[in-house]
Amino acid sequence: MSLENTGAKKQQVEASYLASNLSWNADYVLTVARDDKNADLDGWVTVVNNSGTAFHNARLQLVAGELNRIPQGGVMRGDVAREMAMTKAAAPQFQQEAFSEYHLYSLGRKTSVEDKETKQIRPSPRSGVPVEKILMVNGQSYYYRNQQTPEPR
Repeated sequence: MSLENTGAKKQQVEASYLASNLSWNADYVLTVARDDKNADLDGWVTVVNNSGTAFHNARLQLVAGELNRIPQGGVMRGDVAREMAMTKAAAPQFQQEAFSEYHLYSLGRKTSVEDKETKQIRPSPRSGVPVEKILMVNGQSYYYRNQQTPEPR
């Protein structure tokens, strides 16, 4: 990157890019109350950085879905570029938003991830999540025949 500043002495520059060899997954624990009407939801996101670069005080955004990356030197379609530019400012913990056919999760604070580091980030747990208990039987109908035979006299 090469910058030339003809304006004020001090300028703030922000650079954003997609890094390779970063991955993430989410794990959840749902604890249902004895009355089967409420539950507590807890979880964490595990970020694995094998990119060869450490990221310090970085804004973290996680994308869920199959990404089709543009080849080096390629040009990004205008509508995708606009969607990326319109990403909302992050609120506390992770905020979800629709991003084309993907889901974008933004961490509401900056974080650091070292190279070769596996880091777990815990979003705010949720208490009192309403749940409904449904009993469902799946299978072919011939598995569940009710063969009622008359009782012998």
